[in-house]
Amino acid sequence: MVIQGVSYPSDFEAKKSIIAAAAVLSGKGSMPAGDGSLSVRVGPNAVWITVDGADKTALTQDMMVRVDLAGRQSATNKPKPLGCDLESHLRLYRENNNIRSVIHAYPVRAVVFGAENRELSPASLTPAVRRLGRLQLITASDPQKAAENIALCAKSDHGVLIKNEGCMMWGGSVTEVLSYFETLDYYCRALRYLDRTVHAESKPTETISCSGDCQDCSRKSVCDSCNGECRPSGVSYPSALPKGMTGIIRPGAPLPCIPKEKNNSCDDAVSASSLPEAASEQPENTAVITAVPVSGNEKEVAAAVSDSSGRHPSISASAVVNAPKAAVISEVVRRTISL
Repeated sequence: MVIQGVSYPSDFEAKKSIIAAAAVLSGKGSMPAGDGSLSVRVGPNAVWITVDGADKTALTQDMMVRVDLAGRQSATNKPKPLGCDLESHLRLYRENNNIRSVIHAYPVRAVVFGAENRELSPASLTPAVRRLGRLQLITASDPQKAAENIALCAKSDHGVLIKNEGCMMWGGSVTEVLSYFETLDYYCRALRYLDRTVHAESKPTETISCSGDCQDCSRKSVCDSCNGECRPSGVSYPSALPKGMTGIIRPGAPLPCIPKEKNNSCDDAVSASSLPEAASEQPENTAVITAVPVSGNEKEVAAAVSDSSGRHPSISASAVVNAPKAAVISEVVRRTISL
């Protein structure tokens, strides 16, 4: 329909497109429980708009009313209740004569972005996102003030986010506005993926390995299933230790098992408590030889030296020769740590 050289949809086309768009948006959960509104301009001073609280899943013609750009209803015997966003619709039409449809809806992702006080900047993710451009955030709680702020974006943008009130989009047809809503949802999902990627990359990478002492480990509750990959909090270790090396030994903790060269078993290793403690300055001529049995069924013994004054014993040369290799290494490590 052409009026004064300008093309507008007819009343029938306008109402039909509103019903179809409402079904699409409500099917996506963007108009829950009758929230939101849709309007189509059908003349220089005429707009069809949905009434307040209309069920968008089963919208009918009697749930729409024709108004002029001042908000006065026509073609109805009894005035119908209109939403508080009516002024925003009318202000957009007055500010931009090229606008033929305005839709106010509540897409979940857009609602979350608005609640987080986030605007959408222009992006180059897809051609549709480039056409969408930016969406500024409107925070005014008063409907009249919000309408004024939205009208400022009528010629430069295709929509706005409204804090705690979803979003409002506009365009040259209902089909165009629906495409903006679809693009908005895609853009919001893409930004969420980007946020997760940036957040994951910002976390410090940690390499881990077992400390060798799961009995005293602060994460012992998971040691049974960590396969030796537990570690003290805040400490970074190499992901794999060279062959023959053990993890860091914490002060006061038992020595780790040192496997025997042949069968990798530590059943025959000498525990730290079975060996004598270090002595301080033992006179060699006062030493006497005593035998200390080795744990397990080993026939070998470790010789210890003790003086007559009862001071701590020390290992004699013959004891070092006769003691198992694992016991000697454990004793050397233990004494080194205790220094």
